[in-house]
Amino acid sequence: MISFRTFSDLSLKDAVSLWNKGFEHYFIPITLTVDTFVQRTANEGISLDLSIVAFDGEMPIGFVANGFRTHQGQKMAWNGGTGVIPDYRGKGIGKLLIEQSIRLYREQGVHLATLEAISENERAIRLYENMGYQIKDRLHILQMTDALPVQAFTSISRRSHSFSLKKTVPSELAFIPIYRRDRAWQTQWESLRGGEVVLAFDNNSGEVLGYSLYKRTYNEQGECSAIVLYQCETGSGINDAAPLIAAMMNEVYAPQIGACKRMTMNLSSSSSFAVEAIRLAGFTSQLEQVYMVQQL
Repeated sequence: MISFRTFSDLSLKDAVSLWNKGFEHYFIPITLTVDTFVQRTANEGISLDLSIVAFDGEMPIGFVANGFRTHQGQKMAWNGGTGVIPDYRGKGIGKLLIEQSIRLYREQGVHLATLEAISENERAIRLYENMGYQIKDRLHILQMTDALPVQAFTSISRRSHSFSLKKTVPSELAFIPIYRRDRAWQTQWESLRGGEVVLAFDNNSGEVLGYSLYKRTYNEQGECSAIVLYQCETGSGINDAAPLIAAMMNEVYAPQIGACKRMTMNLSSSSSFAVEAIRLAGFTSQLEQVYMVQQL
């Protein structure tokens, strides 16, 4: 008999064990420790009280990790991971979990349900489409580990352009009119409180013309080990976005640092100038995901 409870009904150790079993033999490894599980749930706003766990008798067999955010009275839900343990796959458990999640979203007054799925995972995408989700965007994970050429993003000089760059904190994006709140959950500023932002300003009007949201991590020696870009956007009225993008990318990816892991994480296909500039700089595709939404 299949029943439903929540992650908060499990011990932390059992919750992590279920997570790892649910993603066994997945397209990419998503194995977590207790520490990384706690960090993930906190950083990404996952609610253990509202994350659904399917049980067969007393054995947990699958889950949906759910996060919730509200902006200007509109509540958004995020499916931050659907997993079913290997012995129960292909038995309709995933469908039951998604049905239960959508029922929960409605009870919680959610206006928009969102999720990401690996583009190659056609079976999961079909399930989500059958449950009412639609593909809204395609998301790029691009990477370079070699040293970035100094001229990678400076072939288009910004000296003749009347804008300046300024670094700030992610929370400032909440007050910027051009901020794209409709981008994928993990690329929103709330998921990146320890990140950084580069803003591009018009020198004459002071208007924000564009922004890049990213995060750097450092090793024990204090050296930069990774730079991950999450959003790179310009205002809709910008006639020539290329110089803005080039200047921001040069600031974000800092060729002077030398070799380190440089990535994009779920960068929107709509950010076409940024995607093109990053590819031309030598980044290669590691993974593509689809961003799916459902109005409730």
